Amino acid sequence: MTEKKREILLLGGAGYIGQETAKRLLQDAYSVRVLDSFIHSQSLDPALSASSDFACENYDINDPSRSRELISGFDSYVILAGLVGDPACASNPELARKTNFESPLRILDELLDQGEAGRFVFISTDSCYGKRPGEILTEESPLKPVSYYAELKASFEETLFQKTKGSLLTPIVLRLATVYGLAPRTRFDLAVNLLVREAVVKGAAGIYSGEQWRPLVHVRDVAKAVSLALSSPRELVEGQIFNVGSNNQNIRFSELGKLIAECVPDAEVKIIPGAPDLRDYYVSFDKIRKRLGFVPDVSLKDGVMEIRDALKGGLIADPYHPVYRNA
Repeated sequence: MTEKKREILLLGGAGYIGQETAKRLLQDAYSVRVLDSFIHSQSLDPALSASSDFACENYDINDPSRSRELISGFDSYVILAGLVGDPACASNPELARKTNFESPLRILDELLDQGEAGRFVFISTDSCYGKRPGEILTEESPLKPVSYYAELKASFEETLFQKTKGSLLTPIVLRLATVYGLAPRTRFDLAVNLLVREAVVKGAAGIYSGEQWRPLVHVRDVAKAVSLALSSPRELVEGQIFNVGSNNQNIRFSELGKLIAECVPDAEVKIIPGAPDLRDYYVSFDKIRKRLGFVPDVSLKDGVMEIRDALKGGLIADPYHPVYRNA
């Protein structure tokens, strides 16, 4: 007899990070079920649909009528659903709170009421650290979010650990560095992807100030981290927060501009005097490397060239189409 594959629910699994995560989990021999509202009218990667271990259903996290029916009985749960990014949340704070805090909390409460077991992986963000120049931030550093998006993430992290004490669920929080790279539904409203797009398509990209630090991580490496959170021994992950990224991909935006100029030599990448982004932080990724053995597979330069080549090769017909941004 063959061993039954562990079934993973990806809530919000058809988005930028979600589809790459689904592909990685299938590769790692999981069975994957995706629930997603397809709010951005994105399509699924055909490779996902072709797998007999993959299923997907249209579901809005804010709809309580079907959640008990659809969200129970899995081996583990990964919460990706939400309004993602500062502009999207700032444009509709009421919907942001409902989608990023109240609805995930309702689902968590339902799982706890039903006595569900397994891992509950919450995808958070390093932007919870806010503006912290001169500090090296670890998972124990106080959170000082400067955006509503990050505030909601920080609030749910705290609530998650409070609610799951003494339960059968294993809570795990992954605080992601700023994500970049190609995916089935690439986002061009993220720093690296946007700057490469401007350099390739318009021949010019501008960076305000350039002095701000930001940690970066490729979307495929995020998927790798999720898989590690699901497969590592429980005693290593239970009740833990992990920054997801690597120390050598902490970078000043001025250095990011130089790298893009090197990879797109026919473009002008210039630093524009002005106020920098309020999110300015340098993060330590020692914990996830030492405890889970996480080392990124994709370098920043390779990620930049991958986007460059896709744009130059016409693989993305209109990188300014609304499907490629969240706000």
